[in-house]
Amino acid sequence: MWIFLSFGSALFASISDIFAKHTAKLVDPYVRAWAFRFFALFLLIPLAIVFRPATVGVHFWKAIAVVGVLNTLNSVLYMKALAYAPLSLVAPITALTPLFILLVAPFVNRESPGILGVVGVCFTVVGTYLLQASRRREGFLIPITSLVRDRGPRLMLLVAIFWGITSTYDKVAVQNSNPFFYLGISYSIYTCLLLPFVAFKKSRIAAVVHNTKILTPLGITQGISVILQMSALPFTFAAYVVAVKHLSTVLGVLWGKILFKEEHIRERLLGAIIILVGITLIVLS
Repeated sequence: MWIFLSFGSALFASISDIFAKHTAKLVDPYVRAWAFRFFALFLLIPLAIVFRPATVGVHFWKAIAVVGVLNTLNSVLYMKALAYAPLSLVAPITALTPLFILLVAPFVNRESPGILGVVGVCFTVVGTYLLQASRRREGFLIPITSLVRDRGPRLMLLVAIFWGITSTYDKVAVQNSNPFFYLGISYSIYTCLLLPFVAFKKSRIAAVVHNTKILTPLGITQGISVILQMSALPFTFAAYVVAVKHLSTVLGVLWGKILFKEEHIRERLLGAIIILVGITLIVLS
């Protein structure tokens, strides 16, 4: 069950990325980040009400505090990364999230990997290198150092690091409530924290009004994705769910070629696949 739920999450996450990339030239990152969360609430709030738990564990609110701050920041970083770089380049970088979960989970969820995890890390490094292998003529280490030097990849790398932290707290929150209640509360918090950045600038309010038809599916597809992701968490380890969900990175490379006519697709697709192999080894460990 968790595999089907996680794959469904990956599919809708990749579709949400299409809308995010498409709207990058129409509205600024703050509007897209807010819409990304707000329009998802049309699905999440009814579910949160219907499945409202009788009580929530004490660790729920601690997890919400961590996730609320980091994922609000991540929303803006994610949208900026998609605006500054090709979808086929930055989407696979998010697949590094389980690598950071590997470092965080032992302290939060007491989930530790075995020796295959080390091999998996090596694969993810190789895969990440291949994402920009076309630049190796500029220097052997350029494909790696560009993750820090180039704005789009650097921002998406930060997103992957923060997701590595929040993904472990996702499971804490779900275990102390339920997936639907957690999503309703967390997305309400994201929306409220991002609202001042939109509401206090007339041009951004106008952008929301004039682009509602395009921004709505951005949030709806994201809402479906996270519903499926959180529904899978109670069945297995957080790293398992995130690893399968990041099949969206391969889909992102394909969408980059098909819809946005991006270049260097072969090396990026190969890099994305090798990263997924590495993540799979980490999961098996």
